Amino acid sequence: MGKPGKAKSAKETAGSGKEKDHPPVGKNPEESLVREPNPDEMPLPVGSPERPPQEHSVLRIKDCQKQADRPGHMMCQPEAEEPEVLERQLARVSGSNSLDFQQGLVSQLGNAAGGEGDVLLGRLNAMLAAATGIRPKDEIEGMLAAQISAVHELAMRGLAGVSRNEGKENWYPLYVGQATRLLRTFAVLVEALKKYRSRGEQKVIVEHVHVNAGGQAIVGHVEGGGRGQE
Repeated sequence: MGKPGKAKSAKETAGSGKEKDHPPVGKNPEESLVREPNPDEMPLPVGSPERPPQEHSVLRIKDCQKQADRPGHMMCQPEAEEPEVLERQLARVSGSNSLDFQQGLVSQLGNAAGGEGDVLLGRLNAMLAAATGIRPKDEIEGMLAAQISAVHELAMRGLAGVSRNEGKENWYPLYVGQATRLLRTFAVLVEALKKYRSRGEQKVIVEHVHVNAGGQAIVGHVEGGGRGQE
């Protein structure tokens, strides 16, 4: 019998290409940029039994009617039936724990949505989803989130009017002006929300600090006496 051969290292085995399905294609021959997809890392499709249903995160309305005895108010019926789920959804969309504030905000968005039946529900649920996505933390943020979502809806309708009335001298300028004002309002509201959320925060930015030989650099608040002080 001959002498036993030297065992191949893991590196040599990997480089042989016999035990790998894909050859290495990166700059480093020991690495491969090709790998099989991992089912555990892929997002679950909508409607999958393992995926949390949408009603557990976003408030959705299945029916909304105007109240004859209370002009300007909407009576909206949510899809969620569990009290705990509904309570969480209302808090998320409004930023408040007040039931009066929550119901008032949903009613206001229903009025802003306009339309009837499926058209109203489609617009309202889209605005509720947008307001929830902004994640308001208190009533001020809840009102701003509702205004942002409503103004966006109206602005997009204005832009749709621009598209429908292109070439019509009487209507085209009207829709262009309406959409422009709403888009400006949208930007103002977003900036207002940004400023409100950053209240109390201060940032100090120091750029291009040059210190000559023998000198000292000081960053911060410096108080000094007048020329006559000793």
